[in-house]
Amino acid sequence: WPQLKERKVLRNRKKKGYEKKLAISQLKNEVKNG
Repeated sequence: WPQLKERKVLRNRKKKGYEKKLAISQLKNEVKNG
């Protein structure tokens, strides 16, 4: 099932990108508040 695996990888990549965005926005907030 290579398709299924690929879909999983895409989802994980998307999740990582989302987490990265969250971390960046948290940093920006800290800079604003700090």
